Amino acid sequence: MSEMQENPVADSDESRESDGPDDLDPETKAKFEKEVRQFLDQFGAKLSELDPSGVRGGSEYGVMGQAGHDLWLTQGGHGVGFLDGDWPEPLDKEMYEYSEGSWTEHGIFFLGNDNQINFT
Repeated sequence: MSEMQENPVADSDESRESDGPDDLDPETKAKFEKEVRQFLDQFGAKLSELDPSGVRGGSEYGVMGQAGHDLWLTQGGHGVGFLDGDWPEPLDKEMYEYSEGSWTEHGIFFLGNDNQINFT
C-alpha cells in the first residue's frame, strides 16, 4: 500500500490544524515556491501598484498577502479567489485565468511516513 493510501491528509484531521511551511515535504515546498515566483513574475508589478485600501483584505493582509491567499483558493478550485470581488477588473480575470485549477487537476496532498505533507 502506498504512503498516499495509508495517510491521506483530511480537512477534518484536527491534529493537523497548525500546519505551516515547515510541515511541507521539501519537493512540495519547492514546487509551491516556484509557482508563487512565476505568479509574481507575471503579476507582481501590477500588484505593487495597487492601493491596499482598494483590495478587499488588502488593508489587513497587504496586497501581496491577499494575492497569495486568493492564489491558493483559485488553484485549489475552492470556488472563491480572484473572482470574488476583491480585485479590480480586468486584473481579477487575468489572475484567475492564470491560476485556475493549476494543481488540483494534477495531484493530491498526502501525509508521508515522515509526517510531512506531500503533493503528487
